[in-house]
Amino acid sequence: MEHCYVLSFADLLFHISAPFPFNIPEYFRPFTVAKVFSGRADFKILVRLETMCSDVPTEGTVAQKYYWDHGKYIVRVECDREGQSVAYLIIPEAFREQFAQNANWLLYLALERFLLKRKRTVLHASAVLYGGQAILFTAPSGGGKSTQARLWEQHLQAEVINGDKVVLQDNGKKLIAYGSPIAGSSGIYKRLSAPVKAIVRLDKATDNHARLLYGREAFLLLYSESVKSNWDTAFNQTLLTLLETYPQRTVFAQLRCLPDDSAVDYLLDFIQNNKEKEE
Repeated sequence: MEHCYVLSFADLLFHISAPFPFNIPEYFRPFTVAKVFSGRADFKILVRLETMCSDVPTEGTVAQKYYWDHGKYIVRVECDREGQSVAYLIIPEAFREQFAQNANWLLYLALERFLLKRKRTVLHASAVLYGGQAILFTAPSGGGKSTQARLWEQHLQAEVINGDKVVLQDNGKKLIAYGSPIAGSSGIYKRLSAPVKAIVRLDKATDNHARLLYGREAFLLLYSESVKSNWDTAFNQTLLTLLETYPQRTVFAQLRCLPDDSAVDYLLDFIQNNKEKEE
């Protein structure tokens, strides 16, 4: 008997199934589709125990191994079957209970690989929804992106979409930001989307000062904060190509700022005075 779950985010459907029930963590629940589902999913993820993987294809596949314990591995196999992207997670029998109860399976989904196939990227950023548009904050770890998102929420009643990773798509006119279940330790994961008003690189400072980023600087900001592969050069090359249009679609800026409400007012005024990339 297969136990099936369907997730929806970034305007895509993910069908996950296994021969045993497993835990759906709380941060996936906003993205869970009702069990009654007859449509065709964009992606399928099939969990198989190492003793029952006769249906796992070997030709035309991409495989990655994750060390588990005592010389055993979890293996992720990707392939395309009948026009659909499929990933198999092959797990040791002894890992079954841990996999089912602790949601460790999330570590092996590699959702960014699925998303890239549909021209979507994952950016390390927090995102707030204000005035029907999304403002994204990037920064090194501990650089203040969660702090700025919280300040926008408290000072302007903006809604935080995600506190750690945001999915982006270029629709040909605008960048669209999607909330996702990939939220790190922020605990914020909402199934919302909006056009991107600005992407802002944050740096701590003793006053507030912003400048626009163009061309190479904007592109380097995107690539440095995008989720990349540490083993698949083809993935990274596709990512590079996809990011090329992003600097044309929205405002990019660097904000050196204080961690208080004055930074919110300063940035809002700065963005509103730099609308040359808006429709």
